[in-house]
Amino acid sequence: MATLKVPDAVPSPTQDCERLRNAVQGSKAGLLFLFDCSFEEAIASEVSLPIRKLLVGLVSSYRYDKELVDMNIASSEASKLHEAIKRKQLDHDDIVYVLSTRNMYQLRATFKCYQQKFGNPIDQDIESCGEGVLESLLRVVIWCIQSPEKHFAEVIGTSITGLGTDEDSLTRAIVTRAEIDTMKIRGSISTSTELTLMVQSMMTLQGIIESS
Repeated sequence: MATLKVPDAVPSPTQDCERLRNAVQGSKAGLLFLFDCSFEEAIASEVSLPIRKLLVGLVSSYRYDKELVDMNIASSEASKLHEAIKRKQLDHDDIVYVLSTRNMYQLRATFKCYQQKFGNPIDQDIESCGEGVLESLLRVVIWCIQSPEKHFAEVIGTSITGLGTDEDSLTRAIVTRAEIDTMKIRGSISTSTELTLMVQSMMTLQGIIESS
């Protein structure tokens, strides 16, 4: 029977970023070794615009990961993001540049400035632009930067609703975050959906583990 151990001390954001960077580098090396192509080449050949523009920016740029924040830049870039979103230009160069180059701490400060200046969370304004793939992708990017547990809570919720259970998505969400923020994910589920959803999730996961 497989088990997952959740540590008493949750890794810091810096440790989580380091772990994520190592995982991405390993994935890039594996892709190059197995298929003789880079992430950028694979995306360019398989994904059309405007999704391609954002994805290539996210996987190819260098992101400074130190805990440095410039509030003047945060305020300025919040205004640039708002202007592009207001015009529904979600693949605008400003959006791609900001999301793909700024460190996580800077981006969180920018999102906070955005809400303070314009009244709504940035993901809410993106959602109001429509329900297309680009809108969904941008919201996931925002969640993974601002509060990863919110994204994984939605993955878990979606995986167990409807007909049947998406075991791959459910397992990936729980296993990959088991040593990082499982408790936060559970809290996000219980506050964003009915309590029965959390019970369903735990029961479903238990069945998957016992059958493995």
